[in-house]
Amino acid sequence: FLRWFRMTWTVNPLLRFFEERELDSPTLYLMGEEDYMFLPAVKNLIRSHANSILKVIDGAGHVCNVEKPQDFNRHAIEFMHANRLSVSPALPS
Repeated sequence: FLRWFRMTWTVNPLLRFFEERELDSPTLYLMGEEDYMFLPAVKNLIRSHANSILKVIDGAGHVCNVEKPQDFNRHAIEFMHANRLSVSPALPS
């Protein structure tokens, strides 16, 4: 818990950095609906960033890419296609 709590001290300044400087490129934030620590901050951030969107994955927490990998990958690939970004072929299993 202490390691995780210390990590939040490094993430919050990073969120402030992104809040103050909108990126020129399209930006996707993929988060679990149960990410109570960071989801509220990102919801506020995207309100003022025209190039940013948020996709919230139902039934997932902070580690939504592990908890719901199919949903995470679908949203990420849809975003890349919609923004004409390169999509690498799937890695062999």
